[in-house]
Amino acid sequence: MKILILTTKFCHPDGSPWLVSELTDEFTRLGHQVTVLNVEWTRSSIQLSDRHQQNDNLEVNIFQAIHAELGMLSVAIRWALSSFKALPFLLKRCLSRERYDLMIGFSPCTALYAILPLARSISHDSCLIYWDFFPVHNQEISGKAPTFSLPILKFVENKLVGLFSRVGCMSDKNLEFFNRYFGAVQKQQRSIIPIWTSFFGDDPSSRPNPRFAPASRKVVLVFGGQLVEGRGVIELCEAVIMAHREDPDISLVICGAGFLSSRVLELQERYPAAIRYAGQLSREAYFGILGMSHIGVVATVSNVSVPTFPSKSLDYMACGLPILASVEAASDFGDFVEKNNIGKACPAGDIASMKAAILEMATSGEKLKIMGNNGNRYLRANHSVQHVAHLIIGD
Repeated sequence: MKILILTTKFCHPDGSPWLVSELTDEFTRLGHQVTVLNVEWTRSSIQLSDRHQQNDNLEVNIFQAIHAELGMLSVAIRWALSSFKALPFLLKRCLSRERYDLMIGFSPCTALYAILPLARSISHDSCLIYWDFFPVHNQEISGKAPTFSLPILKFVENKLVGLFSRVGCMSDKNLEFFNRYFGAVQKQQRSIIPIWTSFFGDDPSSRPNPRFAPASRKVVLVFGGQLVEGRGVIELCEAVIMAHREDPDISLVICGAGFLSSRVLELQERYPAAIRYAGQLSREAYFGILGMSHIGVVATVSNVSVPTFPSKSLDYMACGLPILASVEAASDFGDFVEKNNIGKACPAGDIASMKAAILEMATSGEKLKIMGNNGNRYLRANHSVQHVAHLIIGD
């Protein structure tokens, strides 16, 4: 099968795997030929791994998005013009009568609006992986888009979504929201395609876990991800500081980068025993920190209507970490965590509830190990890239 993948992120800048590159690796392992068009949304220079450069079944084409130094206007320029950079490549393929069996795209579609119609015209089948509801989720978190532009952006996104014959959402509530937000599209199949990973850590039944030894009193929480609006980072820090006052053995390590990193650094300077900022790390270093931590934290913000299923939870489950989920009421992620006994949930933005959950988990002892093991087993059974690749291909 010949597969065309359109994305704004293929792998991490250092070449370490990310969701799209993991999926691509699985497709090529199965013998499919894959062409990737990556309009790289960040400013980073992407270094492809030797594995990707030497794979005869893989062609990765990277086009850097436009980053003009014009304040808010630069955002509009990036969205309006960046996807045109990949258009000549597709035109050449079209003129040479190149055809693909399957086109795969990712949300938001508007980011690649200039190439999606042409890519669809040279593809027999198409599948859209829809994670980020545009523009509603972006607007509820940041409020940066002009009000007059919202119906226009939603109209464009809806039309682009309609190009795909199949759509996959991460969870039941994601799918319900998708159906309400975009409405029905004739002959479009919609289903659950869970978020995936190729990393599962060690089998929890195969090794002891010294982190949860009875003699250990230290409880280290870890948060990994972008330090931007919508991640609940500052509220998490405040909850940990409050919990630390009652139990000095509780602390938090934050990994990642973003414009909120300066706020985190300020809190680290004021409360060095409670908050530690590790900065932007390589994937290897990040997993090293996860391996020394006790609880993985997922935090979002309140008052948003879009349900989320945070991808960082897969890394926590891979490392056998129980999860503290501070998530929006619209999400079914909190129910997922508690139903499968892989952690504890509390409302997003409720610092008092978050503090209480931290203190409860910090004294849970053996239960933390059980939750972590449950999460790892669930990950292996339901979120493997092998399973998802077969769902997308349809065999």
